[in-house]
Amino acid sequence: MAGPNGAKVEIPAGALAADTAIAITASATTLALPAGTAAVGAVFSFTPHGQTFAQAVTITVPVNAAQVPAGAA
Repeated sequence: MAGPNGAKVEIPAGALAADTAIAITASATTLALPAGTAAVGAVFSFTPHGQTFAQAVTITVPVNAAQVPAGAA
């Protein structure tokens, strides 16, 4: 499932117990971050919240490389 700005989630068959509508939205809300960390891209919401997956899913979010501090990966 593709979302805004290149955000996406890949859910393998059988990872959810039932058909579930998944949505990805970009948010203007800034979350409180732990001390010493900085946002390096937009905030995304993957819904519905609270899902349990029977298999691993892959989530991809875009990162602004120019905002990544020197020495960080």
